[in-house]
Amino acid sequence: MHALLDWLKQADTSAGIESTIRNRLRTPQPQAQPQRDIVSRSAVRAALITLVLATLVFWAGGPALAGEPEPTATPAGETPEEAPQEEPGDGGQPIEGESTQPLDVRTLIDYRVQPEDRSIRVVLDALATNQNPESIRREFGSVFYYAGYDLFIPVAATEPVALSQAGNALRVERIGYNEGFDQVTVFFDARFFVGETYQFTLEYDLPASRESDLFISENYFYFPAVADGTSSVVRVTVPPEESFAVTSDNPTCLPHASEQGVLECIVEGDPLVFVAFVEVMREDALVSTQRSVQLEGKAVNLVVEYFLGEEQWAESIADLVEGALPVLERVNGHPYAGPDAVTIRETARSETGGYAGHAQRNCEEGNCLIELLPVSSDFVALHEASHLWSNIFGERWLYEGMADWTAVKAAQEIGLDAAPPNATLEDLPPMDLQLINWTELDCPPLRCPENRDLDLYGYAKSLAFINLLEATVGEDVLRQVNASLAEGDSPADARTYLNAIEDVSGQNVSAEFLEWVFTPEDAPLLELRLQAREQYQQLSAEADAAGLVVPPLIAQQIEDWDFQSALDLMPVAAEVLPLFVAAETLASDERSTWERIGTLNSDPDENVENARIAFDEGRFEDARTEAEQAIEALEGAESTGKRRALIGGIAAGVLVVSIGVFLWFAGRHNIRRSPYRV
Repeated sequence: MHALLDWLKQADTSAGIESTIRNRLRTPQPQAQPQRDIVSRSAVRAALITLVLATLVFWAGGPALAGEPEPTATPAGETPEEAPQEEPGDGGQPIEGESTQPLDVRTLIDYRVQPEDRSIRVVLDALATNQNPESIRREFGSVFYYAGYDLFIPVAATEPVALSQAGNALRVERIGYNEGFDQVTVFFDARFFVGETYQFTLEYDLPASRESDLFISENYFYFPAVADGTSSVVRVTVPPEESFAVTSDNPTCLPHASEQGVLECIVEGDPLVFVAFVEVMREDALVSTQRSVQLEGKAVNLVVEYFLGEEQWAESIADLVEGALPVLERVNGHPYAGPDAVTIRETARSETGGYAGHAQRNCEEGNCLIELLPVSSDFVALHEASHLWSNIFGERWLYEGMADWTAVKAAQEIGLDAAPPNATLEDLPPMDLQLINWTELDCPPLRCPENRDLDLYGYAKSLAFINLLEATVGEDVLRQVNASLAEGDSPADARTYLNAIEDVSGQNVSAEFLEWVFTPEDAPLLELRLQAREQYQQLSAEADAAGLVVPPLIAQQIEDWDFQSALDLMPVAAEVLPLFVAAETLASDERSTWERIGTLNSDPDENVENARIAFDEGRFEDARTEAEQAIEALEGAESTGKRRALIGGIAAGVLVVSIGVFLWFAGRHNIRRSPYRV
């Protein structure tokens, strides 16, 4: 990291006395504006740039993006010190205050990628023009001139070498500044005054490194590029004869129009600015190794693709994932149901959106792809591997929170550091974010730093809520819920997950979901849900006691969060249910002779069965009619039977008398007509 500073020296030519006054270099300001001390400028500039890097560096994760951000430390600023005022010489005129004019500094900074040496040569060519009207040559008295140039270089850099335009070696001082950067001062070998220029070159190497924001190997490079001066051209140069792809997260950095293998960024108007994170990747350098992992019900072919020269990384990742997959299957609570092949690919940040890892949640046919950076931690690898089971979830807080939760459980079981690398909820400033609103970002935080805090908070809050659910309903319940969701037809959203949690646990956690997941506008709907579920449980108990089943229609309405429709139906069902119970009770009693006679022209048993069928199908009015008919027939069966018996007896008596009269008259008629007499 570079920061441009200038040193203004005052010399008394008559007395031969020379002292140093430090001034802050800044963009041109009105003459009336005084400048601050150099110490203040270096501290502020370094703090700003380090903060930029901290904003842009991420660890991951992903859809089934499993991946989450990795913050870096920001150095504390230094207390400004007042520049000492020197007494002028005998022949000079007093100079009031500090200098108000900066140097005009134009730089060309070239990051030269050297694959064969696994290093980057950084060459900074600077042309400084003194525009300070107070820095003039004098024959007598005090004179002021610029004597040095300050900048920052990474701690990992080799010892820098500086040369003047004439090729003379310049004195360089290097002191530690913070854990990431050193301060370097290049001392000029000649005085240089207003209207004059001074040129020098500074060179150093960035050797092989495996840090999150500085990775240098044979086939993959990732590093920050910065500009310095009032105008700067930043170039990244790769061997043109080799198949390297050069990308950056700054769309204004473009391939050079005529030079092959050169990426160029032009920066104006700021003495110091972060330009981009640059990636250089050899496109034809991937090789692979394979393992076979036995999971419940199937063997999975694990393929690890990696950059040539990264064999140690590949073996480490293969060993980790091979041992972790069976554990992840168990802690997720349901068998792996994806393709028979899983590929883990070492890749660039440009492929992961800046996250430390990325995994496909909905795998392509025949293969699941997990992408990891060369610097991804073991926890990130577990998180991304757990996404192989997260296709049962349809919302980001669910699949990212559960991937973190299961990765923690798996890490504990296999003896790894179980803490996620990103910040916990307690470490972050409060944010107005309900989990249901945390969705996949159109622009990932590496390219849109303003999204960084949102992502950090989303990951932290998702895991914190899953931990809260574990404390409330238990670890086993969460696994059972996952198993039940795995049998569903579509990925679960917040509503489906709430239903499943309460169905499996028997506990009411709607208040927790309202606090963490849903928005305040969802409160009335959740109140309706509570009413509907309570009424449904009561109705189910009463129906079960009567040998009935609450119609699936009502259960489906509650499952679909159509609570008003369910609340409209259930009172009707509650009115019909006692009628059915009464009808069934009457129909089940043993019937007397009179009752059997009274029900000869009706079938109350059939009415009861029809009422049962109609109730189960949600045809409550039909069930009411059938039950009422059965009750009416059975309650009056005895009196009806007696009435029918009386009427039948009378009718039989009348019939007998009628037959007797008929026979009597018929007999008399036959006697009168007979020719014989006795």
